[in-house]
Amino acid sequence: MATLISSLTPAALSVGVIPVEGELTAFRVGSVASDSVIQAYLSGVETNPRFSLRASEAASMAWVQGVLGINLPFQAISPKYGVPIPLDLRITDRARYITDVAIMDPFCAWTTPNPPVIPVGNSSEFDRVVNITLPDFGVTTLLSPNQFAFSDSGRMVSLEVIDTSYPSLSLVNISTGGPTTTGVMGWFMAACKSCEPVSWGDNITVNMSGIPTQEYHGLRVVGNATQAQTIEFSILMCDPRLSVDTREVRLDGTGKITVMESKGLTRQGNLHLAQTRLLVGKALTEFSSNSGPKTMYSGIGQAAQIQMFFGPVENSTLTPVLTPRPIEELTHGYMVAQQAAMRSYLSGRMASSFVPGRKQKMILAFTSSLPQVIVSTILFIFATIFINLCHLRSDAEQFTLFSVAAALSHSNLSRICEAAKYGDGSQETLAQDVAMKSLENRRICLINNDGPAWATLPIHAPPRIEDSGPFLHGADVALGTPPQNTTFILDTTSPVQHALTPDCVFCPTEGMYDMSASSSLVKDPSLGAFGDTLFGGSRGYESITLGGLLQDSRAMVSFVDQMSPDRYIGLRFAGGKYLTKKRVQSIIHNLNEQGQLLNPVWGLRLGGENPQLTIGALDPKDYEGEINWVPVLNDSYMIQIDALKGYNGNAFPLPSPLNVLINSVSRDIYVPDLTLYYMNESLVGPQEFINIYPRDNSRFGILCNGTKPPSVEFSVEINGIDYPVNPTDMIRPPSGFSASGFCNVGVVKSSLPDFTLGITFLRSVYLAYRFPTGSCPGYFGFAAPKGGPTPTSTRKPRTTPTDAATCLSFVTPSSTPTPTIAVSQELERSGASEETYPVYGRPDDEWVKLRGVKELPVLKVSGGIYGFGG
Repeated sequence: MATLISSLTPAALSVGVIPVEGELTAFRVGSVASDSVIQAYLSGVETNPRFSLRASEAASMAWVQGVLGINLPFQAISPKYGVPIPLDLRITDRARYITDVAIMDPFCAWTTPNPPVIPVGNSSEFDRVVNITLPDFGVTTLLSPNQFAFSDSGRMVSLEVIDTSYPSLSLVNISTGGPTTTGVMGWFMAACKSCEPVSWGDNITVNMSGIPTQEYHGLRVVGNATQAQTIEFSILMCDPRLSVDTREVRLDGTGKITVMESKGLTRQGNLHLAQTRLLVGKALTEFSSNSGPKTMYSGIGQAAQIQMFFGPVENSTLTPVLTPRPIEELTHGYMVAQQAAMRSYLSGRMASSFVPGRKQKMILAFTSSLPQVIVSTILFIFATIFINLCHLRSDAEQFTLFSVAAALSHSNLSRICEAAKYGDGSQETLAQDVAMKSLENRRICLINNDGPAWATLPIHAPPRIEDSGPFLHGADVALGTPPQNTTFILDTTSPVQHALTPDCVFCPTEGMYDMSASSSLVKDPSLGAFGDTLFGGSRGYESITLGGLLQDSRAMVSFVDQMSPDRYIGLRFAGGKYLTKKRVQSIIHNLNEQGQLLNPVWGLRLGGENPQLTIGALDPKDYEGEINWVPVLNDSYMIQIDALKGYNGNAFPLPSPLNVLINSVSRDIYVPDLTLYYMNESLVGPQEFINIYPRDNSRFGILCNGTKPPSVEFSVEINGIDYPVNPTDMIRPPSGFSASGFCNVGVVKSSLPDFTLGITFLRSVYLAYRFPTGSCPGYFGFAAPKGGPTPTSTRKPRTTPTDAATCLSFVTPSSTPTPTIAVSQELERSGASEETYPVYGRPDDEWVKLRGVKELPVLKVSGGIYGFGG
C-alpha cells in the first residue's frame, strides 16, 4: 500500500508558479464626483476649474493613442470602456478590483440645421448670431457669423468643435433651454465655395459629396466694404449613449485592463452618472486646438483631429482634396478619442474614491494533471475498499445533534437564536424570513421625550450683499434616517420643503442628501409631480430633524431632480404659515401640532456675528428691547407699514398704511416707482452724482470713487417705530454690474405693483413670527438685533394687539438646548461594510469602509495548492 501511494501521488502532481490573491484591501481609483464638472452652489453654477485644467491634456491623450498608436498604461482593451485608474498600483502589478465603469455605445451622423439657417445682415456686429437647431439630437446652438465667413488669408476650409465652454458656441437642450446633459457633442465643418485659390495659402478643399450639407450666403468685410460669399457646411454630431455600470476589472501585469461581463454588482458610486455624461460632452473641448502638433494644413485642427476625420493625409505632396472618412470609421475614431481623453479625467487628479480590490502575487505551488487525477482516484477507491476489508471496525457512539449541543453548551449561540426568534420580546415567534429581514439596516435614534422644546439652527450668511454674489441665507437641517446634515435656504414665503436629490445636475451639492442612505424616505406617487424641466421633481415624505432636538418623522417634502442653471432656487425651509389648506405641509406647523414646540413661534437674526434661527422660542440673546408685533394680512406674508423713509427720516409720498411683502429669498427692497427715491433730493440725500441705468431704469448707483465714503439713508416705519437699514447692506460694493466709480443701491424698481422687503432689510432687524393656531392669527414681530450697528429705538409701538395676553405671551427659555439626536456631518456611504479595510500602498492612512466586499471573493486555482513555496 505504501508503494502504491508513493507512486500515485508524484505522478498526479507537479510544481508550477501560479498567481495567488492577497487579502481584500481598499484601492484608490480615479472618480467623477457630484461636482467634478459642474459645481452648483447656493449662489449659482460654474465649471469646476480642475476639470478645465485637464482639457489640453485630454486632447493630447487622444493624439498619443489615436495617431501615434501608443497604448496608454491602465487603458481598457476595448475602446468602449472608460475605467477609473488605480492610483497606487504599478503597471506590472496583477490585480482585480470592482469599480463603476463608463460604457459607450456611440452614434455619430452628419446633419444639417432644421429649419435651415438664416444669414445675418451684418456679421461685424458683435451681438449678431446664427441660430442652429438640430432636432435629431435634441439640441440647439448659437454660432458667430464669423464661423460662416472666410477672409483673404488663403484658408478655404474650417473644422472645429462646437465648444460647450463658451455661451456663443454652446449646445442647449431644446426642451429645457439649459445645457445638454447627455454628453452629445459636435463638429462644425465649412468650405468656401466662392473663394479663389491664392499663392500663399494651402488651398485645401473638402469633398462633401455623400454627406448632407447646406449653403450659407453671407457677407465678409473687405476693408470698408462687404463682399458676398457662399459657403457649404455640415455638422457631425456624436451621441456617446453613455451608461455607467459596476464591473470587475482585471490587470494582467502589462498595464492592460480587461473589463469583465459581470452584472448586478453593488454600485461603487465613484462615477456620478450625470457628471460623467457632462464630462464626455466636454472632454474634447480642445480637440481642435490641442490634439497633437500642428500640420501643413490650416483651419482644420491638429494632427489627431485631421486623422480622425480624413485619415493619414499628412504626407500628401499635392494640393489635397480631403474626403471625410466613412461614418463607421468616424464613430470609431470618436470613441477612441473619448476613451483616451477620459483617461486624463479618471486619473485621480479631479477626485478619487476607495473600491474593494485584491492584488495578486506569484508563488510556487503544486499543480495537477487531470488524467493522472482520474487514474489516481480510481486506484484509491480500490485501495480504500481493500483497507476496509482488511480491518474490522469496532462499535462507537454515533455522531448526533446531542453531541453538537454538548459542544456548544457554553457558547452564546442560544441567546442569539432567541433574540432572532422572538423579535418583539413576546412569546410569539416570528417567521424565519421576517426575523432575518428585521435585522437588516437596524438603527437606533433617540428622540426628545422630555416634553416641549426649542432648537437653534446656525445660519450660513454671506459677509456682505453684492450685486451678483450669493445673498441667500441657509440653515443647517438634517434629512433622513439616520439624519444627514444639509443646508436649506430660508424662505418665509413658502410652506413647502424642497430637498435636492443626487439626480439633479445643476442643484447645489452642499444642500444635497443621499436618498439611498435613508430608511425613512417614502416617495408617494399619489401626491403627484411638481414643476417642469426648469424646476421640478416628485413628492413624498421624509424625516426632518431640526437642531438635534425636534423631529418630524413624516414631513411632506418635494424632491427636486430637475433644475435649470438659469433658474436657481435650492432647498427651502418653510416658515410654517400661509394659506390654511397648505399650512399642513409645513414642518413647523406639524411639530407644534405634535406638541414638540415650547411656543408656536420662530425667531430669525440674519445680521451680526453667529446669525441663527430659533424654533419654538425667541432667544433674548438675539434682540434688544421689546418686540413690535403686527398682524399679517389674510394669512399671507404681507403686513402693513406706516411709511418708507429716506434722508433725515423724510417719508416717501405714498399712502399710509402701506402693504408690503416680507420675503427672505429676494435680494433687495422693491418699490413700484423708483423715481420717487432717486429724483427727490429730500429722500436720496445730497448726492454729487447719481447714475441711472438705461432701458428700464430699474436700478441706480451713487458715487463711490474713494474721495468720500458713500452714504444713502433708508428706513421702514412699522407701527410707529423706525427700522433703519444698515449702510453696508444698503450700498453694494463696486462690481461688473455697476458703472465705473459708482456703487449700486439696494432699492430697485419692482416689476410688479408691490412693495417687498427683502434680504437687504431683513439683515437689519430681528424678525419673529407667531404662526396661527386655534383662535390666534399670525403675527410678524420686529426688534433691533443685538449687537447690530443701529441703536435700539426709544419709541414704543403705536398699538398693541388686543389678544397679546393670550396669543403673544411666550415661555422665555432659561438655557441653550442640548441636542439629543445624533446628526451625521459626514454620511457613511450607502451599503458600506461594517468592517474597515487597509488602503493598499498607504500603510499610514486610516482604514476605510467599502461597498460590495462579498462580490470579490478569492479566486480559486483549479488543481493548485496554496501556501506552498512562500
